[in-house]
Amino acid sequence: MTMRKMLIFLMLIVFACSVTGCGIVHTKPSEPGQSIMDDSADLFSGDDEREIKEVMDKFAEYGNVCVYTTSDENYSTSQTAKKYYDRKFGNESGLVFIIDMYNRVIWVETDGYIGDVVDRNRALTIVDNVYDMARDGEYKECAIKALDQALRLMKGKMINQSMRIVSAVFVAILCALLLNFLLLRRINRKPEVSVSELSLGVKSNIRITNERVEVTERSFKTAKIDKANLAITILRILLIILSHGGGGGGSSRSGGSRHSSHGGGHRF
Repeated sequence: MTMRKMLIFLMLIVFACSVTGCGIVHTKPSEPGQSIMDDSADLFSGDDEREIKEVMDKFAEYGNVCVYTTSDENYSTSQTAKKYYDRKFGNESGLVFIIDMYNRVIWVETDGYIGDVVDRNRALTIVDNVYDMARDGEYKECAIKALDQALRLMKGKMINQSMRIVSAVFVAILCALLLNFLLLRRINRKPEVSVSELSLGVKSNIRITNERVEVTERSFKTAKIDKANLAITILRILLIILSHGGGGGGSSRSGGSRHSSHGGGHRF
């Protein structure tokens, strides 16, 4: 595979990763869901919990809702979120807002009817808009604003998406520069001479030893490896930008449930 084809292939992979799938469309639950407050990290006072619970009860019209805080040592917030959601709600409609004090990450995990609206990109938008409150230690305000923004989305309203728009524009510019580079490289590319052709061209005048040929071939192989490393580096940069602080997705299966994760998180 040529360098040009490799880069185009990698860009297509990045584009596919950034697009959410068209899964099953769920219907709104006929009854309100559960409202669960699980302050394991002890971040909220009694009054804080009551204020958060008021917003949770409004949101429960669309399914289950939970605010979960933890300071336990864990490998990743994304895995914690998926397992916790499976344990509490299975594959029912719901939203879990997590404040992970160990990894310093806030996370929104959704599924079902709520997950159809608050998908991965919107979950990332929510945490983008509230992570600074968690960073400043305003955990009650952070939870309330996150739930309020999710509630606005469920009602068909808009929320601020400035950070996501900036990220998308940056990715578009980067892709455009990359395509421009490939086009210019294609136009200005000079015919390449292989090692065997080079050897034939100078054979009558210079005796090329086996040792010299081996060194030359090794340098050619190194150049190819460098190109592959460049492609991998570009792919990693694009994925980091698209994830914007760490996002989740895919599916998680635990205890026989089939929870389809639409989660997204942000460090604080």
